[in-house]
Amino acid sequence: MLSAKIANFFSALGDETRIKILALLYDQNPISVSDIMNRLGNITKHALSYQLKILKSKDIIRYHKVGKKRLYYLSDEHVSHILNDVIVHLSPEGPCNGELNCSDDLNLHMVIE
Repeated sequence: MLSAKIANFFSALGDETRIKILALLYDQNPISVSDIMNRLGNITKHALSYQLKILKSKDIIRYHKVGKKRLYYLSDEHVSHILNDVIVHLSPEGPCNGELNCSDDLNLHMVIE
């Protein structure tokens, strides 16, 4: 059922670390695990791998290999639009003043900072 797929998708977004990962991937697409760890700060490689696995299993992110490195990126631009719409909804006084047609860049930087 479509409703179950939608609920499953949104369940993957129900974690602050995963939201920050998505904001990083939007900002620096594609990005390696070590770069994500450096930007997030206080996260172990094991914990990050677990979060990436969840996002990948819902086809929210994908990766390609360069040598032994995995470079992660958003599966498509719908993911960044979903994040942007939620940010606009929750922070109408933000840089976009509640306008959905505002640049996603402005909103997503609020998540990382």
